[in-house]
Amino acid sequence: MSRYVDPGCIGPLDGIRTIFDEDIEYSTIEKDLKKLTEGHDLRNSIFLFHSPPYKTHLDRAGLDGLTVEHVPVDVHVGSIAIMRFIEENQPAITMHGHIHESSRITGHWWQQINATFSFSAAWDGPELALVKFDPANPRNASRILL
Repeated sequence: MSRYVDPGCIGPLDGIRTIFDEDIEYSTIEKDLKKLTEGHDLRNSIFLFHSPPYKTHLDRAGLDGLTVEHVPVDVHVGSIAIMRFIEENQPAITMHGHIHESSRITGHWWQQINATFSFSAAWDGPELALVKFDPANPRNASRILL
């Protein structure tokens, strides 16, 4: 969790919780990814994330024109930690979801980030979206709407 929050959002130490202990050290996506992957060569890895990487075709939400307390809301709602992880580790493939309208808004369901191919099957239409790819040749991936 980041202590930074967008306008209108609730910070990680605020809000309602079932337990509260000031001595608990809250984890972050960044810390968890580092702990889980430290010391590993990730170039041939495939990662499945719920959240998409920040400021990509895959994290574009339909928040155009929305303001909170006169501050424009960022239309990119993906994870900065996941984007940094991809940039720093360059896994072969990452798969994402969460922002169902992103491919309709951007016209893209995948994005290449340096050597990494990032795919999203999130879709806001009535069909089921599937991403089909060969790990040895992700450039030829396809999205199928059923």
